[in-house]
Amino acid sequence: MHFSGPLRWSFDCFNLCRRKLYRIFTWNSYRGTTRFEKVGGQFRSGNLRELLKKHHGSNIDCAFKGWLDVWLHPDFAEWNIESCLPKIMVPQLVIQGNDDEYGTSAQVEAIVRQSGSIVETRFLDNCGHSPHRDQETQTLEFMTQFVRNLLDR
Repeated sequence: MHFSGPLRWSFDCFNLCRRKLYRIFTWNSYRGTTRFEKVGGQFRSGNLRELLKKHHGSNIDCAFKGWLDVWLHPDFAEWNIESCLPKIMVPQLVIQGNDDEYGTSAQVEAIVRQSGSIVETRFLDNCGHSPHRDQETQTLEFMTQFVRNLLDR
C-alpha cells in the first residue's frame, strides 16, 4: 500500500507537531507504475505540461521530472507507511474521488482499519485525484461538517 502527497505531509506534520495537531484532512493518492508512465507520456506529448505550468511556472520541467522519477524509481515500490497509521491519534477525514486515477478505496480502507483514532470517509462521484478542485463545494461541506461534529463532542 502506497500513500503520498498530502497524506505523507500529514505524517510529517504529525511528527513535528504532535502536541498541537488536532485534526487531519487528507486527500489520498496511490502509486501504480503504469499510470505514472502514462502521465509521463501525457507530459511529453500532450497538454499536461501546459496545464501544470500554471502551478509551477518556469520550473515545470524540473518539478515534473523530480516527481515522476521518484514514483518510477524501483526502490519506491517497497515504500509503505502503513505502520505509521496506528500512531495517528486524532480524528481524520479522508476524501477520495471515485474517479481518482491514482488512488483506490483499498488505501482508504487501510487508513480506517489501522488508524489509532476515528476516521470518517467520503467518496465523491465525478471526482478525480483533486477533490478540492473537482468538487470544491462538496469537499468544503464535508470538511465543515467534520469540524462541526468535532466541536459538538
